Amino acid sequence: MFAIFRVKDKFLRFSNPSLAKVYYKDRVEDILNNECIYHESFIDKFYKSFNIKELYDHVEKGFQKPKTWFLFYELGHILNETKVQNDIESNTILCIEAEFEKIEEVVKSEIDEHISKGIQLELTSKPDKQKYKSNFNLIQSQLKEGNTYQVNYTEKFEFRFTGDLNGLVWRNLTRSQAAYAHYLYIPELRRAYLSQTPECLFQLGKVNDELKIETFPIKGTIKNTSCASALLDNAKEQGELYMISDLLRNDLNRLGKPNTKLLKKKGLLRVPGLIHQFSHLEKTLDRQIEFYEIAKSLFPGGSITGAPKKKTMEIISNIEKRDRGFYCGSTILNFGKCSKASINIRSAEINLDKNILEFQSGGGITLLSESDNEYDEMISKMRSFHGLFHNNSSKSMQVIKV
Repeated sequence: MFAIFRVKDKFLRFSNPSLAKVYYKDRVEDILNNECIYHESFIDKFYKSFNIKELYDHVEKGFQKPKTWFLFYELGHILNETKVQNDIESNTILCIEAEFEKIEEVVKSEIDEHISKGIQLELTSKPDKQKYKSNFNLIQSQLKEGNTYQVNYTEKFEFRFTGDLNGLVWRNLTRSQAAYAHYLYIPELRRAYLSQTPECLFQLGKVNDELKIETFPIKGTIKNTSCASALLDNAKEQGELYMISDLLRNDLNRLGKPNTKLLKKKGLLRVPGLIHQFSHLEKTLDRQIEFYEIAKSLFPGGSITGAPKKKTMEIISNIEKRDRGFYCGSTILNFGKCSKASINIRSAEINLDKNILEFQSGGGITLLSESDNEYDEMISKMRSFHGLFHNNSSKSMQVIKV
């Protein structure tokens, strides 16, 4: 088992795990010692996992060893106490916790060697457009009845890959240039998880003797061949971003005093093939805040649920009728003075036995949405991900100055 994270401008490989646990609803499996512990209260076990004492001091001095949590989307039903939580199956992964002893920077020559090896990625399954339209209409009914204001509706694609797995991984990680790019390889589960997400759920930092938390929700997408003003001036896209920004403001304000600030109302971010719109919020945290409270308040990210969060998650479950898993979950890294969590869009789960890569994609649906446009946006996001595996990959991610 090992993990790769992009930390600033470097790729770090974390290996030799001293702790590796997989959390299910009714048990925790220790995959290093091949032990399984059954429990009655998932929340109690999860709380103990996140019990970081003196969080302020850790952020100030730095975490000595890489500590990671991979939160799967279905965990959100338990943390938000939705009606769906009782329907979660016992074999559904909710969280993977790992701590590593060995840290090494991956050198360019090793990356180049892997990238040079041939791979093929064949699309074998994609969403049916008629089914998409039918589900889109169901969402519109929920919107018109006032049960929700925005629904992040997603579908699944399947690819079969041949060739060198490391080549596939490194083409994806390096060409996306995503700030939250990471990869987790778990041979014990015969699974790997790959993410080149550009989206941040939260990051912690010390500023002027205060503990700050920031979040950068993304909402609104167009192809990078379009003019950026087409996104900035689009009423539907703006409405999506403002709704989710308000949701995140409320989520942050649950963490103590309601002092959240909106630092950027609307910014633009370019990723391969696409232009995204995002906002930037910041809050000062009390020094006694517990790490668990942050996860419970913010997870899953509002940009990949919709608003209001709890009710919309229930609507999503009834319509999508599948687990999202790693996709739309969050990956948390505490290492050095870095304490941050991603939102795992542009992410995939790899079945190591069948050489199958599952990719999911979607977007926010509001009353102003049109089915064909939303379907095309979902396809564009898939192509953005898929295009990184080819030699004519798009330009690196960059922030557009506006």
